[in-house]
Amino acid sequence: MTPIEKANSLVNRFLDHCWHNEQVNKGFGVTGIKKVYNKKEAIDCALIAVDEILLANPTWFVDQMISTHKYWEDVRAALNAI
Repeated sequence: MTPIEKANSLVNRFLDHCWHNEQVNKGFGVTGIKKVYNKKEAIDCALIAVDEILLANPTWFVDQMISTHKYWEDVRAALNAI
């Protein structure tokens, strides 16, 4: 999965948890409730998760760790670009 695909996947996963109900009014009082998703909040949650992954994978161990760290830095950059 590319970093951009991973960023979108994380946002979509967090989006399921970043919503609130909003009342729908059609002139005669409340007629229903709709689910409103907060994409900005989902992106913030994904950024926190990626930061935690980066903190848990320092770059000074081995080459494999460096490439993993670079991948997650690229995911962070993709999240910031959304």
